Amino acid sequence: MCAHHQGFIVRVNAVALCVVGACWLILAVVTFMVALELDESFTLAVLLLLIGIPWIVSGVFMGASNSYSTVVPVQCTSDLGGTLILVGGLTLTVQLSIRLLTSAHFGGHAAGLDFGAKCAYNANQTCAEQNEAFSFSFNSFGHCFQGLLAILLFPIVEHALGERWVLGVQAAGCLVVGYPLYSGFKRALNSSNSFAASSFCQNGAEWAAGFLLSLSSGVLCIARTPQEPQPRSSGQGACQTFVLLLRYASGGALCVLTFTVAVLFGITWDNTSAQDKDDPADIVMLVLFMAVPIASLVGLAGTIAFTDRATSQNGQPVHAAT
Repeated sequence: MCAHHQGFIVRVNAVALCVVGACWLILAVVTFMVALELDESFTLAVLLLLIGIPWIVSGVFMGASNSYSTVVPVQCTSDLGGTLILVGGLTLTVQLSIRLLTSAHFGGHAAGLDFGAKCAYNANQTCAEQNEAFSFSFNSFGHCFQGLLAILLFPIVEHALGERWVLGVQAAGCLVVGYPLYSGFKRALNSSNSFAASSFCQNGAEWAAGFLLSLSSGVLCIARTPQEPQPRSSGQGACQTFVLLLRYASGGALCVLTFTVAVLFGITWDNTSAQDKDDPADIVMLVLFMAVPIASLVGLAGTIAFTDRATSQNGQPVHAAT
């Protein structure tokens, strides 16, 4: 079976896992120091710490069971639809990270997860509220929990739950795209003139935090059982076809959302009460945000093409190393 039908397989190196984890921890320390200096919330620093620890622990587990130079192939999703969900989620996370890093433009502070001024809907476009993520409310943790559903994209979860739950797990994995699609298109309709300063930034960041935490947890699960078997067969029939199409549709919709977000971020970059003029910065930001989903999809297409070519030549798939 072609690799792009199987899903996305990468080769994981124990040293690389530790390096990635160390980068997250360094970022957490730097964020903590900046937040301390500015008297901001330490929420982002804690989140970065929680994301980084599983990577280091994964590297230690893998290094204990193999040599640190060993490269182990592992499967991250069981089909192209799951891969599109993964790529779309990471793309959206990068876009929100760029928006956070430029939050000073809106009067915010990146270290405190403060996106700056938040504008109301078009009918009453005032920008008096602060767009700060993780206010420790029920909604904040609800958004984060929905991002955590990305853990279901890992075939290892299917194996853990058993054969009878394969289709259920694959279908449930699609739920991870629900909130960003709802929030993104809702704000696209209600805040089309001020999307860059809308609550999508705040809510999306909460979802993205859960998404990254779930991926770190998935890496840790894989490291505990590095010789991960192929996904269980879920049989043939209408149910399997429906789930496959559902995952394609979910991944495709999330990728479309990333382009929508890029356009709206760009064209509304200066549309706040404090900055309401058009200038060259709008075009620059539009190009920057558009470059992220384009690069992601081009990279995915290139990986699939390379893998298929290697499969046809050798009979065994060759995949990128991590």
